[in-house]
Amino acid sequence: MIYLCWLLLTAQLAVPSIDNGLVRVTPVGEEGKFFGFAIQPSAEPKPLVVIRFGSLNNILATSARAYRKDTTHILLFNGLKALPTPLLSEDSFVEVRLLQNEPYPQVLFRLRMQGFDADAWEKAIGHVPFHFLSCSLTGAEVFHQRGWMIGTPNIDRYILLDAGPTNFIQARWGKGWSYAPPFGAYPLPVVGLWKPSSGVYVGYEFLSARLTDHSERYLASAYCWDMGHKLPDMGREFFALVFPTAVRGFRELRYPQGDETISSHFHILWHNKLYSTDDPNRFIHRWLWERFHERLPSAPPMNEFGWLPRNMALKAFPKPALGNLFVTVGEENPFQKPGNIAAVGVSFYTPVIDYQFATRNEKALKQLREQLDWLTEHAIRFTVNGEKCVFWQKPIKGDWREHYGKGVPTLRNVQGFQVAQAFLDAIRNGWREERYLEVVDGVVRWAKHFLYTRNCYDDVPDAQFAWSAAPIAHFLFTYHYAFRNDPVRKQLANEAKALGHAIIYRYMSLFPCDNDPFDNLDASFLMEPNAGFPWLGSACANEIWAYAHALLEAYVVTGDAILGHYLRGMTERWHLLMRDEVHATIADYVNAFAEMLGLFDGVVVGRGKRSSFGGLWGGFEQLAYPVGEAQMRVVCGEGAAMAFNKVGIRYDITNYRWAMNEAKQPPTFGLSFQVVALTHKAKGDKVNVMVTVPHFNLRQVVVRVGSPTHPTPRQVTAVTFLERPDTLLIRDVQVGDEVIIGEVAPDTPVIKCNIAKARRAVLH
Repeated sequence: MIYLCWLLLTAQLAVPSIDNGLVRVTPVGEEGKFFGFAIQPSAEPKPLVVIRFGSLNNILATSARAYRKDTTHILLFNGLKALPTPLLSEDSFVEVRLLQNEPYPQVLFRLRMQGFDADAWEKAIGHVPFHFLSCSLTGAEVFHQRGWMIGTPNIDRYILLDAGPTNFIQARWGKGWSYAPPFGAYPLPVVGLWKPSSGVYVGYEFLSARLTDHSERYLASAYCWDMGHKLPDMGREFFALVFPTAVRGFRELRYPQGDETISSHFHILWHNKLYSTDDPNRFIHRWLWERFHERLPSAPPMNEFGWLPRNMALKAFPKPALGNLFVTVGEENPFQKPGNIAAVGVSFYTPVIDYQFATRNEKALKQLREQLDWLTEHAIRFTVNGEKCVFWQKPIKGDWREHYGKGVPTLRNVQGFQVAQAFLDAIRNGWREERYLEVVDGVVRWAKHFLYTRNCYDDVPDAQFAWSAAPIAHFLFTYHYAFRNDPVRKQLANEAKALGHAIIYRYMSLFPCDNDPFDNLDASFLMEPNAGFPWLGSACANEIWAYAHALLEAYVVTGDAILGHYLRGMTERWHLLMRDEVHATIADYVNAFAEMLGLFDGVVVGRGKRSSFGGLWGGFEQLAYPVGEAQMRVVCGEGAAMAFNKVGIRYDITNYRWAMNEAKQPPTFGLSFQVVALTHKAKGDKVNVMVTVPHFNLRQVVVRVGSPTHPTPRQVTAVTFLERPDTLLIRDVQVGDEVIIGEVAPDTPVIKCNIAKARRAVLH
């Protein structure tokens, strides 16, 4: 339909289009009355999308001129008129630029208002925000804003249409509209639409503004499902720029005063092969680093945990206890109805089921068997694009309380993956039964299609939560390593690894740089916890600790330098999220972390303010902290390794190698690294080194240590942990020694454990 509209509007016209060989931009409309422009990849026979100056063609340009300046192609629209309002000055314009060898058009605009008639606007357009530069993608399943995936009514009516009075994403001025927050509050200043069913993504990125002139800060964006005008190809399923921002949680409408100037710039980022197994955030972060590497903040090459309070500074690994995989909800739950059956599953950060098998806890294993069998019977089996999927609805049985509205139950939930982890861990420990295999295979297939989760915590059923990346990615990586050599499941296992990588980005609500240089707080590396308005534009400690776990696990599996960079930066700055409290020592700040640290004007907690509540949970310390007598912990994988110091920056590793012997059955692995000093004083130290290799059992491996003065490595006795079979402790490693675990051939190549932009380390 977009193509037909474009043909009709441009037929019989000599339109002044621009083309750089990669993409073509063509005015839409007729001479003296242009309503927008079409974006068409040069290799495609029709436009990908039409950008309208006004969503109802209520803003037009009387002039369109194409010209070239050096190697840049420019399409200039001026003589802008808004019908019936606002009144725009003659110097208002929209300009589209195509740079040489760049597929993404750059848009610059200025709307200088000389008056705004709210009554006329509401009569002609409706009780809706003033909005412009709208982009519609009919059938798009996901509204993408700030890094969050927000399901549209094409696949999920609940979020924007059916949620009740207690809702967290809808605007208050009308059903089908999202909130309209300012770009200055966005972790990722991007807004777009994603249609994975056809592989299309279109978004406006304001990262280029954030990293240059900061002109985007008080400009907003919103999504609209349907304005109700019943016009073909207009007024529905679009996102647009909004001015001014909404208020009171960015959900209440306000209009321009009429004497403002709106001016900024952005790139239109597009992709025509971005399917459900890929991710918009990954696409954008990769573009960001390729284009703006020099402008982005560096991260430290090493982290230490001297700032952790005593409850997180582990003296020993906890003994994992197996609880119920599902529960019956009681009257005390303020969100779910009593009698609901709710999935719980198992932890992603402690090997709960492995421990029950290792200790032969027959009572726990009997309960596990009974509950797995019940869950097998109560799983939902369905087909998506010809693939047989298995999953559990949240809740498995029942509904939410009435004030949340209709449609809360969903298959797009994280707890189903935590349940699937229990099945997978039971299979890994010997319960390899076809009915269990059918379940985990079906869950991996569903992971290809689910797009996002919501209701990750019961109190916010319409929002995606960042912490959900951890259990989902952990399940997928576990499946990969369990079945990567299984001839029946090898392909699905490789897909699971790729999916786990994409999922980390799918939940990445992280500030890659500072959002506002005009305050005294640098937001770089901080994260929003979920898509709900109370947390919008605020950094969070709490369960973001789980996302740090996900970053580390994914980094060592994939070697993705961007993920490693964000983890280093995040860990360095976590102490900023401690609450405004006074305790005698750092160790006393137990759970004294803030759920909200306001990072922009209008956020619920207030700019620069910390909430008086919050905490820290999610298991990152279980994976990264040097437990007990360890002074350094090294987390290793086939993609990379990353080390962490306990207190102070003293040690690191270098010359990391990883080897797999697929010829042996079962396949074996080996790794090695050299311990190095980061300070002059540490050069003569002996170090207790803890090594963790997620998804691999280290309890039977051979450990050797070699030194520069003794070329033949000596075998040493390492301490292993029943509570953590992927971890061991090597005592008294001399700085300069090489640690070898398993078999590593001398010609095994060194893996460069890079992060995207490491700060220069200086010996002192």
